[in-house]
Amino acid sequence: MAWKDKFLKFLFSGNQQEVQIALDLKDKNLPTRLYRYRPFKAENLSKEISENTVRLSSPSSFNDPFDCAWILDDEKIYFELFFEAPGIKKLFSQEEIESAKKDGDPFLYLARLSSWKEGRAGMNAYHEANQLKERLKEFVSSRKMNRFKEREKNFSVCCFSEVKDSILMWSFYADHHKGYCIEYDISNEPINSENAKYLYPVIYSDKLFDLTEHFKKPVVTPLAIKSAISKSSQWSKEKEWRLIWIHKTQIEEEKRFWKFCPIKSIYLGAKMEYSDRKKIEEICGKNVSVYQTKLSKSSFKLEFELVSNSNESKA
Repeated sequence: MAWKDKFLKFLFSGNQQEVQIALDLKDKNLPTRLYRYRPFKAENLSKEISENTVRLSSPSSFNDPFDCAWILDDEKIYFELFFEAPGIKKLFSQEEIESAKKDGDPFLYLARLSSWKEGRAGMNAYHEANQLKERLKEFVSSRKMNRFKEREKNFSVCCFSEVKDSILMWSFYADHHKGYCIEYDISNEPINSENAKYLYPVIYSDKLFDLTEHFKKPVVTPLAIKSAISKSSQWSKEKEWRLIWIHKTQIEEEKRFWKFCPIKSIYLGAKMEYSDRKKIEEICGKNVSVYQTKLSKSSFKLEFELVSNSNESKA
């Protein structure tokens, strides 16, 4: 079993010991370098490079409409919770409940059974079935299921990659190779730091995250995390990691900036304007190494040429 499969299985098992195993696996496999592709925007350079911060975004702003998506089988959950309701268990025996579950229309089955028990065989069973369904909706509402509907307001994400030479990501996220790519040094980040704690690998799949199976489990790991790390397998070549911050309420714009790990290098896009390049070199000074990205002359690859060394690199 690949480490990510084991990680995913244990992280959301609802068992505290298994969750810790998952977190230890994550820490053990945390990359030493992470990369972030960026378009060139003069107003962002200071915060991103000089102040070494990253901006956390709401999933609703992502380019992939499936990103962080999940499904919830309302009917299945309603069905399961309904039969756990104290009122239902008072009216019917466990054997009768189990028989109703196996019936094509359990609500109609119980309505007919209720009419027969109370000597009301002439009553409209369909009407009573609908009444049972309404009681179910009230019961579910009392369990506050709608708390899942507000999930996008309660967490923010910043995206990184394990690779710096993806032609597609340079095109998608770095303004068609006119932007830059930031290399962050994760190697000395303490495992108990907030940066390491909130970094998670993206898990690629062909299926949407199904929240239904987790609804009745003990919640040890916030389910928003599973939503945030679930992504279509069509994006798997991005080899993405995400910084995920869960907050109780919506946050103001200025609070979305997060102090991240040290910047090791900046890679300038192959099509970056000369004036933009000089601005970045000036900001980096002698603190951050700068590389110029070039197109390979023999293959579909990107190559990197050192423009200026940092003091750390020279040491």
